[in-house]
Amino acid sequence: MVLLFAVLCGCAVALEPAFKFDWTPPLEVIPHGPPRAHVRVVGGSEAVPHKYPYQAALINYSYFECGGVLVSDQFVLTAAHCVTKSRAKYSVLLGGHDLTGREESHQIIDVEKVFIHPNYSFEKSVSSDIAVLKLKTKIKMNSKVSPIHLPKDNVYTGMPLVLTGWGATKTGVQSFSVLQVMSTSAIGLNHCKQAFPWLDSSMFCVYVPESSSTVCNGDSGGPAAYNNSVMGIVSFAAKGCLPEYPQGFTNVFAAKNWIENVMEGSERSASGPSLPIPCTLLVLFLVLVLVYPFL
Repeated sequence: MVLLFAVLCGCAVALEPAFKFDWTPPLEVIPHGPPRAHVRVVGGSEAVPHKYPYQAALINYSYFECGGVLVSDQFVLTAAHCVTKSRAKYSVLLGGHDLTGREESHQIIDVEKVFIHPNYSFEKSVSSDIAVLKLKTKIKMNSKVSPIHLPKDNVYTGMPLVLTGWGATKTGVQSFSVLQVMSTSAIGLNHCKQAFPWLDSSMFCVYVPESSSTVCNGDSGGPAAYNNSVMGIVSFAAKGCLPEYPQGFTNVFAAKNWIENVMEGSERSASGPSLPIPCTLLVLFLVLVLVYPFL
């Protein structure tokens, strides 16, 4: 009997998921005007495992919270609204496909520092919803874990975009444990302002009139990619993840200079400040002058 109890306990432990899910939803906004017509239910399909090696998942303690995107061997982008908790211990999972257990391809690295865009806003409007995460150690680059490029050009109307994430299909439904992929396209800023008149150029929208694609809980912080470049970061959706309305993304190109400055500045500070040789000699001379009388 004791042996049977031990076996059952062992099985229960073995079946316990490695991680728990507590997805942060996209910022919920109330759209203006009537919904678009001829739209079906929310859709998407399972991604080919590890076809998108830049995909990241943000973990707070043992809970998955948001998506992310790897842009170098030590930096990840995500949505600013994903990393605003006062008590948090963030890490990033890379090389993931099925999040219900551990995979050999997984790399889990703690976040050393979080940089939130200085213009981030979410109260009266959503603006610059983006953050840079510096990892404590560099990734081990391979076919299942590798960065995507920052964009060379701005997003344009009609640009085809590939969205990836573990998000739910609609509000109140559990998020997927295996990576999903969707196709959509960008719309013009003026078109998007018909639904969200407060929108500025730090953001853009996607919408396909007869598409089943949308973003929902769990997709926040995830990438919208085109031609091996990350064009957008999932930010907001209409209440209830309704596909009748456009979905909002942070425009990575608009934030590109800030991203590069954060990455370059962080790498410089990690190596420590350096003084020119004449300044170093002067400092040593002053130290000797001040210390010598006490020797």
